[in-house]
Amino acid sequence: MKKIGLIILTLPFMLASVFGQDEQFLDKKGRVVLPESGDWALGFNAVPIFTFIGNTFNGSTSNNHMGNDKFAGFTENTILGKYFLSDKKAIRVNFRFGVHNKNVTNDIVNDFLNNPDSLVLDRAKFKTSNFNLGLGHEWRLGKGRLQGVVGGEVFFQYTSSVKSQFEYGNAFAAGNVTPLTTLWDPSGFAITANSVGERILSSKGGGKCGFGARLFAGVEYFVAPKISLGAEFGWYLGYSQQSKSTVTYERWSTLDNASYEVTREKSGNKYFDADTDNFGGGIYLIFHFQ
Repeated sequence: MKKIGLIILTLPFMLASVFGQDEQFLDKKGRVVLPESGDWALGFNAVPIFTFIGNTFNGSTSNNHMGNDKFAGFTENTILGKYFLSDKKAIRVNFRFGVHNKNVTNDIVNDFLNNPDSLVLDRAKFKTSNFNLGLGHEWRLGKGRLQGVVGGEVFFQYTSSVKSQFEYGNAFAAGNVTPLTTLWDPSGFAITANSVGERILSSKGGGKCGFGARLFAGVEYFVAPKISLGAEFGWYLGYSQQSKSTVTYERWSTLDNASYEVTREKSGNKYFDADTDNFGGGIYLIFHFQ
């Protein structure tokens, strides 16, 4: 009787313990499909993969419609990492660090020789960098392969200005006060060549630094054990400040009969943004492991 009474007394606690635990979701081979407490995860943008697959079936024509948006806003081009505190909760980190250098040239006609086959070289150097860091917390909903994800995060961003330097094959001279010069776009591509009375020699400054917070909601579908495809949408508040910038130009002085430099300064700016993000259709691929 004492044993029966002990069983009756402990049964409610045993049942509560059993039903209070999340049941593991297994595939047909008995493998755990969903993330578990203690799991790590690594995610990245999956759009280039789908673009490659699409190109395979359409003669290597770029699928621009799918590739137009690749994580708009803060999460653009970042690596996503997660650590699961429990089966339903995880901390997450977004990280990006990039340095971009570009040295480009453009052949143009020599002003001093009356020969279209005589060319000189214009050179341009461009340098910029990006740094993003975000830290957040997410909660998961659902018990099957389709999981809902909600949460929030704070972030910091820094984007340097495009620092540039230029050299030209056609020099300013008394007989050539408007030399033929390459005109470059901000991304470093030659647009055209024109005869100009003023041209840029260098630029610097204008970097942008910002921080903010973001709420997000999304879905993930586990296509295989611990491998998921997901889409996420967010709403963010952000503040950023852009530093002043300077641009140095070259001109010709008819008074001194020589070229000279002039530097112009542009004031910095401040921005406050509140908007939704990633409605262009970014998709990410996440791998979970322990």
